[in-house]
Amino acid sequence: MAPGVLQNVSLFLADVLLSLYALVFLLRFLLMLAQADFYNPISQTVVKLTQAPVNLAHKFIPPVRRADLACLIIAWALKALELFLVGAIQGQAWPATALFAVALIQITEMLIYIHIFSLIILAISSWFMSGVQAFNHPLISLLYSLTAPLLTPIRRWLPPVGALDLSPLAALIVLYLLLTVLRSFY
Repeated sequence: MAPGVLQNVSLFLADVLLSLYALVFLLRFLLMLAQADFYNPISQTVVKLTQAPVNLAHKFIPPVRRADLACLIIAWALKALELFLVGAIQGQAWPATALFAVALIQITEMLIYIHIFSLIILAISSWFMSGVQAFNHPLISLLYSLTAPLLTPIRRWLPPVGALDLSPLAALIVLYLLLTVLRSFY
């Protein structure tokens, strides 16, 4: 195998695997924060994939009410490790402060993208499923739980117009605005 191909494969694996694992920790954080159904099969999978590192981290970082900060810190560390490895493979070195700052920004972006994709999936599912069908589906019920903390305050300010709920659209606009602001930092 050519050295360039090996480097590209290494970059891909470091980027994808560490990002996906960080995503699972962020999902666990958000699901606990939203008090999503623990017995949902998707929640169970997320918990099983993250249980060992979270148990270890809880010895040093206890949960604060519904917020499991250990999940956030582990996700942040995984993103920092990803940035470090990608930089090392490419022959670039990161200053420690820049590494952790960029990792924090990328974790925040991931949290925003989780909400964006959740809202889009919910909107598309509403075209195909009625309310009862949707709540019986494990993914859709979990996404409702995940987006409720975001949509509830917006619904107080923006009531439905007839049968149309514009709060997901308003949330998407706010989330994209936040992404634009975050991207201005790097």
